[in-house]
Amino acid sequence: MKFEGHFDFESVQYRVFNAAGRVVANGNLDASGLNPLPISHLPAGVYILTLQYGNDTKTVKLIKQ
Repeated sequence: MKFEGHFDFESVQYRVFNAAGRVVANGNLDASGLNPLPISHLPAGVYILTLQYGNDTKTVKLIKQ
């Protein structure tokens, strides 16, 4: 999966949670633009993705097919 976006910060911290609320992937993305989100090891399913940058946090549902 690739993540498109531009942020006014040098890096964006991400966390991926499974349906049980366990963190199954985390790390940092650079804020330069097109970034790979390394989730190829995860099985198909529904996940929660949180992106934290500066004082802001965004949370979205992630469906991996």
